Amino acid sequence: TAPNGNESWKVNTSQYITWASDAITLVNVTYSLDNGGNWTSLGLFNASNGTTTWNIANDTTVSNAALVKIYDNSNPNVVNDTSNSTFNVIGVFDVVRPESGDPVYAEESYTINWTKEGTGINNVILQYSTDAGGNWSYVNPAGNNTVPNTGEYIWSVPAGPLSETCKLKITDPGNANATNLSSGSYYIRGKLQVTMPNGGQNWQIYDTQAINWTKKGNLTNVNIKYSSDNGGNWTVIGAN
Repeated sequence: TAPNGNESWKVNTSQYITWASDAITLVNVTYSLDNGGNWTSLGLFNASNGTTTWNIANDTTVSNAALVKIYDNSNPNVVNDTSNSTFNVIGVFDVVRPESGDPVYAEESYTINWTKEGTGINNVILQYSTDAGGNWSYVNPAGNNTVPNTGEYIWSVPAGPLSETCKLKITDPGNANATNLSSGSYYIRGKLQVTMPNGGQNWQIYDTQAINWTKKGNLTNVNIKYSSDNGGNWTVIGAN
């Protein structure tokens, strides 16, 4: 009676297989990950129990064509039943970084990390959102948007948009139910670096001097301030 089709069971979880029986002593509970091509036995069980637990190992091969078959151990070819349709055994991901306040700087490289359970997932899709999950963009915009499922990917962060409500999502391209969102929100920030003055200059009062800087990210305006007491107090020069 369960699973009976369309369920999504995660690897490294325990799931209940249930059945109904009459006038049977022992049943053999088996599962297939290839639509019935091959079967693996979970063992013999008292038919009257009506249930057993499948502890799905974390190295189980993921599948979109899983089935469970139960048969009378004394008469397997005559008394048996199979799930009405296939169900899914799906992988498990967990985004490690970025999440929960991690800073990510525009126009720099950032290493995305995740953990993974389940075998047979060679590639994953990484997506990011700058509006708390309202809209999503691909971390890898090229080709089919996948990256190798190695647990690490170096992201070339775009110039924008900059945001304090960013999320990251990882998904198995073979099954959209195998997905994970980063916890909390992380930041995509711009970066400024003063190049002049940068230490050692002697500027005279009443002189006009050029202040120069570089920027990363889509920063439109900046405030310019100076301090004459090593950062104790600041005076606004202007905006640019």
